This record gives sequence, structure tokens and C-alpha cells, in this order.
Amino acid sequence: MRFFPTLLTVLSLSLLPVFAACDDDEKSTADTTSDTTADTTSPDTSVPDATEPDTNVPDTNLPDTGTPDTGTPDTGSPDTSEPVKVEAACSEGGYSDCFINADCEASERCQNMSANDVEIPCCITGARGTKVAGEACTSENECDTSLCISYNDGPQLCSMPCPEDGSDCPPAASACVFGLCVPPTP
Repeated sequence: MRFFPTLLTVLSLSLLPVFAACDDDEKSTADTTSDTTADTTSPDTSVPDATEPDTNVPDTNLPDTGTPDTGTPDTGSPDTSEPVKVEAACSEGGYSDCFINADCEASERCQNMSANDVEIPCCITGARGTKVAGEACTSENECDTSLCISYNDGPQLCSMPCPEDGSDCPPAASACVFGLCVPPTP
């Protein structure tokens, strides 16, 4: 029976390089550093202990909890993206139609949301302007009504809806033309 121990010796010596190669993949940086200073002429004869679990390999036998890893948690930062422009109607962007700010909710303003040259005023979330009818403006978002118009090639002024007689219009835009307060004709 001397054959059996010799066979085990041959098998264990022939498998040592295999175990050593597998063990090299799992070495830490400290192990690698110490190996470079060790005598490299003798082979690594260490054998991994089969009773200790390998902590570097994920356990594939765990049940799936059904909750995917979403990476970093949501910080709740506000959406800073621009509102969606529309081609033909406010409903394309999920907006309501409007003519002036008063047609929208208190947290919204009436703004042109057209993606082309046709004006499409829609209620979108945002701060309203504070300038009143008759004050100079460069944008609809400056006016408390959302109406910034130019009449007879004059300067752009904030406007507001008015009755035909113009009785509600301020002095700087005292004429009522097409239902809007505009500067009087000189």
C-alpha cells in the first residue's frame, strides 16, 4: 500500500500551483508587497482553508428582495429643467390655455410656450411679473398681467384688458384698442 501515499503526494504537489494561482487573485495589496520581498525561488505551498467562507465572492444563494439599487439617494433637489415647448396647443405639454395671468392658478403665469412662430400662451409654474399697465417692458414675464405689447411702433409697455371706453386704463396706456390698454395716439 505504499502506492497510495505516493499518489497523494504526487497529486498534492501537482495541484499546489493551481491553488497558488487561485490564491494570488485574492491577495491584498499588503500580501503582494510582502511577496515581492520574499524568496521567489520556492513555490507557494499554502492551501486555502476550506472551512472559512470566501468574503470576496458574493453569495448567490441569497433571496432577491425585489428592490433594485438605485445608486445615490434622491436629494429632493428641484427640477431646474426648462418647460416643454409645444407645437400647436398647450395640452401637448400638459398645460392649460390662458390669455393673461389671471387665467392661471396663483403659482402659475401665462407665458408663450410655442416651439414655432405662432404664439401659444399657456399656464406654467413660475413667478409673475410686477410691472403694471403703462410701464415699460421687454418681456411678458415682467408684467403683472403677462401682456407686454407695442402699439403703433411705440415702446413696449405692459398692458391689461379693458372695456371699450378705456375707463380702467392708466394714463400711460389710456386708450383701449382691441380690448387692451395702449398708449394714446399723439
